[in-house]
Amino acid sequence: MKQYNTIEALCDETAVKQGTCITIGVFDGMHLGHRALIRNCVEEAKLRNIVPLVLTFQNHPLCTLAPSYAPKSILPPERKTQIMEELGCELYVNVEFNRNFAELSPEDFAAEVLSKACNAKLIVAGYDFSFGWQGKGDVALLRELGKKYGFEVIDMNPISCGDLRVKSTMIRETLNLGQVDVAAWMLGRPYEFKGVVVTGHGRGRTLGFPTANLKVDSGYVLPARGVYAVRIHIEDDWRHYGAMLNIGDNPTFNEIESTIEAHLFSFSGDLVGKELSVYFVKRLRAEVKFDNKETLIEQLQKDEIDARQALGSTQLN
Repeated sequence: MKQYNTIEALCDETAVKQGTCITIGVFDGMHLGHRALIRNCVEEAKLRNIVPLVLTFQNHPLCTLAPSYAPKSILPPERKTQIMEELGCELYVNVEFNRNFAELSPEDFAAEVLSKACNAKLIVAGYDFSFGWQGKGDVALLRELGKKYGFEVIDMNPISCGDLRVKSTMIRETLNLGQVDVAAWMLGRPYEFKGVVVTGHGRGRTLGFPTANLKVDSGYVLPARGVYAVRIHIEDDWRHYGAMLNIGDNPTFNEIESTIEAHLFSFSGDLVGKELSVYFVKRLRAEVKFDNKETLIEQLQKDEIDARQALGSTQLN
């Protein structure tokens, strides 16, 4: 897969000359709907002997248009790129969504970006696709512009999870409720984030449950406070470790600052400074304030049993 960070860089890409099949979007979650779009783009490109191209953005458009409303990220950029490649994307154009890009009219976007720069022959669009200044372009207009600029348009139906339509906004809502299993269904894989282990209070060790204290980028979605069964990958280690993880304020000890603490099963060693990837499997319970340390230890022992049981029948995608 070839990756470009500007539209202009495509001018020197020889593969573009044979024509491209394009899908466009923020793809901030790479959920089941996003995957279906990209797979369809790849399949249609093969049928037409043209090149599959994904046009996406380094930043969410709201970061430029209305920063105070910009949503938190669901996926680290390197994982987004990795999944794109796994799905068969050949040209990956990951541009900054800036004011110049935002202010293109729908027709200028079709003429300058889709036709001139990308040599588009086919556009695979999502059901709610919009483009151009203030999102004034829709699929119907895109079809009309395609007649003028020489490309076809295929639009896809939404994907649903029961009564829930698979959308990034819905994934964020389920995570905010702690419903990591529902989020995993919509994502097609466990929800994940990365964090660096920092020095903590060492209290977990005195309770018999030593923890790795994680510092996580504040730009990413955190599931609701509580205790979770998770799997953890440590950098430079090929294994995944079962673990239970707490997100919260440690109310039993009257702490104010929120923490993310993971107790890894079958692991011993110093993790300070290491980067951990955390994959959420199941929420075990909400955060609770216990009357004393002994009651907390009893609950932690039960949490471990529940976490091991939840992890016993799960696999990572």
